[in-house]
Amino acid sequence: MKKILITMVSVLFLLSCKKTSVPGSNNSLTETINGTNYSATQQKATTRSRLPNDSTEYFMINGFDGAGNYIEIGLESNHNLTAKTYTQSADSSVLVDIYFQGVSNLNPYLSIYSSTNPASITITHIDSASIQGTFAGIIYDTGDSTQDSKTVTNGKFTLTN
Repeated sequence: MKKILITMVSVLFLLSCKKTSVPGSNNSLTETINGTNYSATQQKATTRSRLPNDSTEYFMINGFDGAGNYIEIGLESNHNLTAKTYTQSADSSVLVDIYFQGVSNLNPYLSIYSSTNPASITITHIDSASIQGTFAGIIYDTGDSTQDSKTVTNGKFTLTN
């Protein structure tokens, strides 16, 4: 039940936001999880927007790798996004996750609920045309820190329009 709830909350959040798709051909998303490299070679979607009637700014980049794993990172901030490191806090929400064998697998590894080992996203460059940066952290089976964990390192992303 918890797995379904996590998936439903993620989908509802995305549907409730005013999204602007960014179809840039230079978008990329790569990471290493427990020593295995993953790269979203089949881009599904990228977004960068503000929530309606709000100062909240967010971006998300996701896609599938060649093995059908769904990779996703996202950052939401109560302030304008700037070049700095973001972690889970009252002012920002950081999401790093992977669904092994696709989104129909309701057993994702998520960072969103970890307060002891939060994931971080560092924006190294941001302007009106692109966002680039790095990310790392611990992700947990269904986002539950009492469950199996995996370490994400060497995360890199580029989102362009």
